[in-house]
Amino acid sequence: MLQKYETGGAYAKYSVGAFSFGIGRHYVAPNTNSNVSASADARTDALISTTANGAVYTTDNGGSTTIDGSVEYFQNDAISVAFAVNENLSVSYDRLVSTAEARAFTAANRAVTDISRDLEISSIQAAYNIGGAVVAIGQKSVDGNNYAQGANFTETVFSLKMAF
Repeated sequence: MLQKYETGGAYAKYSVGAFSFGIGRHYVAPNTNSNVSASADARTDALISTTANGAVYTTDNGGSTTIDGSVEYFQNDAISVAFAVNENLSVSYDRLVSTAEARAFTAANRAVTDISRDLEISSIQAAYNIGGAVVAIGQKSVDGNNYAQGANFTETVFSLKMAF
């Protein structure tokens, strides 16, 4: 299957008083030049992975299924809300859900299987402006890192920006 790289999306932002709301949807169709056939026993069980040309492999629990497949497209949905507590302090929340829409063809039973996976990112931030400095803290939670089930982590970032 040949597919050229394409991307597009729509975004909207609305502000009222101290609140701002944002929403967006973005699609990415990866460049694929062929399907890949691979024995899944050389792969990690229960993972979906994407190769450079967009080919996908996955496995069953036995690790012996041969699958041809590719990511058809990625759908990214984002929402955000921000609140300016005062002119120095702001807080915000963001959520992104990215879905790798993929189908696979199993050679064993000649069936098409949905092997789509989600990557979800949620973050909360706070920033405080002190004259020429901005102190910020944010926490990000990632579920399904690299579109792999159970690959989750959380990170916290503290930053200080100074103007001279």
